[in-house]
Amino acid sequence: MLGRATPAQVDAEGHQIVDVTVHGGYHPDRIVARAGLPLRLVFRRDEDDACSERVVFSSPRLDRRLAATATTTIELPAQPAGHVRFT
Repeated sequence: MLGRATPAQVDAEGHQIVDVTVHGGYHPDRIVARAGLPLRLVFRRDEDDACSERVVFSSPRLDRRLAATATTTIELPAQPAGHVRFT
């Protein structure tokens, strides 16, 4: 079941930032970000389960490795309005 959407916070440089905990899924699993601004996602992977070692985005098409029990920052460029899926 999808949780409540979490809004991105905007820093002084104009980047939107969201911290995402990875433990048995993504928390939050829905993010609301403004179109036209870059988005910085800080994934904190609190486990070493093989199912959570990668995150894949639909647009832009990205596939990134998440280090076990560590933090990985992923920068997404500014996007037009719409939905970006990640799994």
